[in-house]
Amino acid sequence: MGLIVSEVSYSVGNRSILQNASLEIRPGEMHVLLGPNGAGKSTLLGLLTGDLRPSSGRVLLDDVSLKDYRSKELARRRAVLLQGSIVPFAYKAEEIVRLGRLPHTDPSRDDRAVLRSLERTESVPFSQQSYLTLSGGEKQRIQLSRILCQLEGLNGSSYMLLDEPVTGLDIKHQLQMLEIAQAKAAEGAGVFLILHDPGLAARYAHRITLLKSGRILASGPPSILTEERLSELYDVRIQVFRDKEGIQAIIPSGSLAPKNKESPVVGQDRTTEIAAKKKETEMNELKQRWDALKEENPRMRIRDAAAQLGVSEMELLATRENEVTYLRPDFAEIMAEMGSLGKVMALTRNEACVHERKGVYQDISANGPMGLVVGPGIDLRIFYSGWKHAFAVNDVIRGEARSSLQFFDGHGTALHKIYETEASNQGALAKLVKRFRSDDQSMQFQVSPAPAPRPLSEQYGDVDKAALIADWEALKDTHDFFTMLRNHKCHRLQAMELAEGRFTTLLNNQAPTRMLELAAEKKQEIMVFVGSPGLIQIHTGPVENIKPMNEWINVMDPDFNLHLRTDLINRVYLVEKPTEDGTVTSVECFDANGEMIVQFFGKRKPGQKEQSTWTELAHSLKAVGV
Repeated sequence: MGLIVSEVSYSVGNRSILQNASLEIRPGEMHVLLGPNGAGKSTLLGLLTGDLRPSSGRVLLDDVSLKDYRSKELARRRAVLLQGSIVPFAYKAEEIVRLGRLPHTDPSRDDRAVLRSLERTESVPFSQQSYLTLSGGEKQRIQLSRILCQLEGLNGSSYMLLDEPVTGLDIKHQLQMLEIAQAKAAEGAGVFLILHDPGLAARYAHRITLLKSGRILASGPPSILTEERLSELYDVRIQVFRDKEGIQAIIPSGSLAPKNKESPVVGQDRTTEIAAKKKETEMNELKQRWDALKEENPRMRIRDAAAQLGVSEMELLATRENEVTYLRPDFAEIMAEMGSLGKVMALTRNEACVHERKGVYQDISANGPMGLVVGPGIDLRIFYSGWKHAFAVNDVIRGEARSSLQFFDGHGTALHKIYETEASNQGALAKLVKRFRSDDQSMQFQVSPAPAPRPLSEQYGDVDKAALIADWEALKDTHDFFTMLRNHKCHRLQAMELAEGRFTTLLNNQAPTRMLELAAEKKQEIMVFVGSPGLIQIHTGPVENIKPMNEWINVMDPDFNLHLRTDLINRVYLVEKPTEDGTVTSVECFDANGEMIVQFFGKRKPGQKEQSTWTELAHSLKAVGV
C-alpha cells in the first residue's frame, strides 16, 4: 500500500528530465523531497498527481496504476497544492475552500469540513474576503484549507501532495503549515512535500529523498542528511549540527573549493568564472521574478512578460534550463532540414502583428545571407545576417509535450518560431536537435540592447519629390520599389506621403479590418506579408473566419491565423505600383515609428495581371470612415 513511483523516467522531446526514479509515499508518513532548482522536483510531483505520464516505469496508488483511476475517484484519494495556484475571479476565500468538496457526494458534511479546514489554518478571520484581495501568505493558507477540506474524513486512505507549501509564509505560518502536514500524517494520511530548506525537512520529515539533475541521490530517514550529501546536492559547502536528539541546524558555509587544489583558477580564468557565476545569479533572480509574474497573470505570454521585466524574450527563455536546448548557429543548414518535420506551424511577428501559418517547408534554398522557402503553405523571405541564436524549446501543456524551434537576433528579439503539430513527423525534431545541439549549454549570452526608435524627422531625407514620382511612374516590377527608395535615400513612409494623390491614398485606420471582412465575404484570395527583423512570412489564399476581439482583429482559419493590433496602427495607405503586368495595388499599415506592420495584396503571381475584384475591393476602402 502507498503511492509508489517505480523505476520511472520522463522526457520531453530529446531532453531527459527524470531518470529511473523510485520512491514510496507511505500512509502515516511525511515524505520530503529536496533538490536544487531544475532538479526535476515539480516533474516528479506531476507524475505523482497523474498530470504527467511517465516515459517508462509505473506510478501506483495502493497497487493500482494511477492511469486506471477515474478523475473524480482520484480526487477523493489525493489532494494537490501546487506552486502559485491561480484564481482569476473574485471568489470569497471560503468559496475557494468549498471547492475541495466537489469530488464528494454527501453535501451534509460539507459545511463542517469547510469550517474545520479554515480553523486548522487560522483562516476564519478572512474567509469572507475576496480571494483576490488576500496577501500571498493568506492565499497559501486558503489553498491549504482547500486540500484539507478535500481530504476531510479520509485519513488512512488519502494522500496530500504539496509543492513548496511554505513559500510566501512568515516563520510562524511556515511552522504551522508543516505541523498541519505532520498532523495529517499522524491521522494516517500519506504526505509528500517539496521543500527548499533541509533544516525544516530534518525537523518534520519521516523520510527524505534527495534529487539532483533528474536522479535520486539518496532516500531514507533524516539521518541521510550528511554534510557530504548535502554539499553534493547543492554544490555548496554545508555544515550539519547534531546533538543526541538528532539534527539541530543545517547552514551553508560557502561555495565549494575548486576540485583541483594544485591548479586553482587564476587571472583571466578567474575573472571569467566570476562573470559566469554573476550571470548565473542574475538568471536565477530573473526566473524568480518571472515565476512571480506568472502567478499574478498565468496567461501572460513570454514576450509581454519580458517587456514587463525589462529584458529580452531570449533572456527570459534561457532561464528555462530544463526545457531549452541551445543549437549551433548553422541557420541555413537547420532551415534546409525543416522539410523533414512534415506539417508544422510557422510563426513570425512584430510588435503589432502575429502571422501563423501551418504547412510543410518546401523548396528551401539559400544564397549567402539570403534564404527562401516557397512552398504552397510556408512562404518565407529570410535575411540570415541578423540571425544570432537558435533554440529547441520543449513545453508541457496539460501533460502533453509541445516542441518548437526558436530563432533570435543579437538583441534577444524573436525572429521566427516553428512549432510541431499533430501532423508533424514523430521523432524528426528530436533528430534535428541532436544533430545541431551546441556543446555549450551554459545559456550565458551577450545581449546588446535594442536601439531606441529614431524620430521620423531623423529618418526622413532630403528627397526630390518630382524625381521620386518620375521613377515611381517608370517602375516595371514591384521588386524595383526597394531599389527606388534606396536610390533616393527615401524612407518608405516618407515616399507614401510624397506620393499622396498620385500613387498613394491615406486611408482610415479601420480600413484593414474592413478589408479582411470584405475579403472573407467576397471570397477574395489575398496575400498577407508580415515581417520581423529577420524575415518576411507570407500567406496566400482565402481568409474566412474574421474575429474582432477588443483592440485585435483576428483571422482564425484552420491553417492560417493572423492577429493584428488595430490600436498600434498609426497610418494606412492604399498604394499603387506600375508594373509590366499592370498596376499592383496594396494596403500597407505603419506604426508610430514608421515601421511596416503588415501588407495586403490580392493573390497574384509574377507575369499575371492583378484580379479586378481585388482592385475594386481595395479602392472601396477609401470610403471607410468617410
